[in-house]
Amino acid sequence: MSYTVPVPWTLLVHTAQYIAPQFTTDNGFPVHGNDSPQLPPYPCNVQEDSSSTGMANSRLVGTRSATLLIPFEYNGSAITLEKDGEVVIEGQGFPVARRFRITGISRNVAGANCLQAFDIVEDS
Repeated sequence: MSYTVPVPWTLLVHTAQYIAPQFTTDNGFPVHGNDSPQLPPYPCNVQEDSSSTGMANSRLVGTRSATLLIPFEYNGSAITLEKDGEVVIEGQGFPVARRFRITGISRNVAGANCLQAFDIVEDS
């Protein structure tokens, strides 16, 4: 049996503007071609990795990783984000907008149909 938990709107202290992955080709190789955010921004929460995991990832591969938590729908419209897309995050703890790449597919957090989670990375 599945159930739906109400979205904790007060905990969504960030906003995400989504940039869909669109590729063009350059000498036969795919390159990102789209750089314009989809509007409106969506409420979300970004949970950065723990300090030990984050430092290890940063040292090993030069990236800063986090988890993006975002509702399944906002203002009656479904929110769908694609792997290799990008999000521009603003809000609490982000004095300057930061750009992250989506590295995984959506996960239904705790199977509660409340928030979906995405793995994201910010290149250093």
